[in-house]
Amino acid sequence: MLGMARSGTTAFTHVLSQHPDIFLFTDTYNLENTLIFHKKVDRMKAVVKRHPKHRILMKRPWAERMPDFFKEHTPNARFIFVVRNRESICESWGRTHWVANFLRHGSLEEKKRYYDDHIKHMHTFAKKLGAGRVWQTPYERFASQPLTVMRRITGWLGLDKYKYDVGDIRPGGNWSFMARRETKKLPPNYVRRGKSHKRRAP
Repeated sequence: MLGMARSGTTAFTHVLSQHPDIFLFTDTYNLENTLIFHKKVDRMKAVVKRHPKHRILMKRPWAERMPDFFKEHTPNARFIFVVRNRESICESWGRTHWVANFLRHGSLEEKKRYYDDHIKHMHTFAKKLGAGRVWQTPYERFASQPLTVMRRITGWLGLDKYKYDVGDIRPGGNWSFMARRETKKLPPNYVRRGKSHKRRAP
């Protein structure tokens, strides 16, 4: 699962991970993982080996700048990009405390240039990996028609049909499932850090 921060990758990952044939590997609080960022190939392979009956789902925003890494080490993987409207995501960066300072405090023109650069990397990624391995979905379409988008994605992944729970999805963001971390009402494959929760690591 790839895309820019604040583009809906977390919400999309949350929904897709509900499918019984998918195992979501994450070792961070926001459903991401550190293996891709640090290029821990052996540990990535270990995760796959431990779950031979599942498709492994890994979320890593900004990783579209790593096409050569994925082409070499994940020859059978498929990639989903969530792309959000430029004006909306730039505005979101400006009010999000955890994004990089240059995105939060930079000028609008700087943010737009960075967005456009990301889109170029995304297109390069698709060319290098092959169009058949990359699916791009607009954030706005996913937010307004989540079941339609998930039905198409499920078919593209070659998975059986599944009735996803999309009750948390809101066109304006602020997904209610994020507030349920403390209630433990998250996907069954969700793994999080913390003394009270055993961390599943490869």
